[in-house]
Amino acid sequence: MARATKELCRRTTILQRPDLEPLEHSVYLGRERLGRYSRIGQELYAAFDAKDRLLGEFKRRKDAYAAVSNGSCAATSSAPSAKDARK
Repeated sequence: MARATKELCRRTTILQRPDLEPLEHSVYLGRERLGRYSRIGQELYAAFDAKDRLLGEFKRRKDAYAAVSNGSCAATSSAPSAKDARK
């Protein structure tokens, strides 16, 4: 009986192990949420902006992070500032 229980526990453990450990991080600048990136494959990450629009797929986590942080910088730098509105 103990042998059968051991075998069942071993099978259950094998079935419950995910092939891919889930990973998702949000990126913030102060209180502003810039976007997020998540693992979508063994060595593949997807980056999204604050409105959950896909910025791209990347082989390195570092590149996905850079896409989120750089994407928001480009968006805010092209927006008109309050100074420009007064002119």
